[in-house]
Amino acid sequence: MRYMSRALLGLMAAAPLAAAGGCMDEAVARAGADQTVDGGDTVTLDGSASSPKNTNRRQMSWEVVEGPEVTFSDSDGEVTTFTAPAGTAETRFLIRLTVTYVDYAGAPVSSNSDSDEVVVRVRAAREDDGPDEADEETSGDAAAAAEESDAAADGAE
Repeated sequence: MRYMSRALLGLMAAAPLAAAGGCMDEAVARAGADQTVDGGDTVTLDGSASSPKNTNRRQMSWEVVEGPEVTFSDSDGEVTTFTAPAGTAETRFLIRLTVTYVDYAGAPVSSNSDSDEVVVRVRAAREDDGPDEADEETSGDAAAAAEESDAAADGAE
């Protein structure tokens, strides 16, 4: 047992890490910063800060946890978008990004998964309450002045 193969030495070195539940390519989800947008805006969700960095070694999934359903441009993509709904009340979304490590055979390793959430608030649309009172007074004054000017011109003839 004086000479051990390099492969065996490598397995022995990795054993404490595996026993501790560690993995060199640990899945870490980063869903990005919370956002506040207007109805009709395109909302971009960016999970590119997630790990593992090697995109062949991870699966990503975006889902709405709270709020109305939306259609993501790519629900399994590193970056996805959706259109914020317009409405008269503020809408709040809680959106979860789940990142799962994928082994060398391409199979997801469910024990090596992480999630992060982002809040998207959609501002309520402002109701059009018509012209301001000041605008009405100004337009009324201008109309009265125009009538006086016409009357003066008629009287001068």
